[in-house]
Amino acid sequence: MDYRESKQKMGFFKMFSKNAKPESTAGSFYQSLYPETVRYALSYRDALMSKVEIRSLVDRFTNEALYLVIKALDDVEAKRLYLEDLTRLFIKPDYQDEDLKVCLYRWIDKIPEDKMVAGTKLAQLSRCGSDNWQESFQALAQRCYDDDQTALPLLIAHTAILGFQHFVQLYKDVPKAHIIVVLPDWMIDKSNDLMGYDVVLSPKVRVDLQEKSQCLSNQWSCYGANCPLNHVYCGNTYYVDDTIHSGATAGKITSFWYSEYGLSVPDEKIRVITDLRKS
Repeated sequence: MDYRESKQKMGFFKMFSKNAKPESTAGSFYQSLYPETVRYALSYRDALMSKVEIRSLVDRFTNEALYLVIKALDDVEAKRLYLEDLTRLFIKPDYQDEDLKVCLYRWIDKIPEDKMVAGTKLAQLSRCGSDNWQESFQALAQRCYDDDQTALPLLIAHTAILGFQHFVQLYKDVPKAHIIVVLPDWMIDKSNDLMGYDVVLSPKVRVDLQEKSQCLSNQWSCYGANCPLNHVYCGNTYYVDDTIHSGATAGKITSFWYSEYGLSVPDEKIRVITDLRKS
């Protein structure tokens, strides 16, 4: 290698390491990088991840792996059982991250070898920092809890599962507590009566399928706009997402709530970490 090549390689390394971090922090810098196979998928494979990439994330990027597993599970019942396993783990007073890793490895084994799942969200998480994202989600959950413990947390789509742990651990002691996980694609599908999952925290952990024709957190036929309970359940709700980009997802939710239940969703009821419409 000649002198010029040596300088070019050193310049590239400095740029990649954000202008030469001190040697004492080099270890933590490399620890912050996704595994090589994940970086390759993000750069050259349209962010499509196989179970190999998901497995490689479990040790250092556990929450990212948790998120990709639920995306990779196509079967409705499998998603339900996975959410139930996660809930039982997070609700334990002696919860340990190692227990979650064991759970994730078990579920990754169930993913078909040829299954590919979009992991574009990982690019955003990498820019923000995985730990920072978790701290922001924890703060978001705390704000919802502090503002109104009786309001039903409704987590939107798979990305909100990144903050699922914080909602479970905050709301676990609320009497008859529930968390709803909704999937917008199910909601707007007229041929599908399912809208997501009802996560029951107390008095006993249980995850049920949430149907459009049932009252949220209850098991009787929904009367829609003619709700005899004055929308005490679906009206008293925080709609939780991680990021609003164009507002398309939030638009699906608000449109669905208005058309199905005759309810307008106030902006203050939609809670996110990042609203890119304001940037």
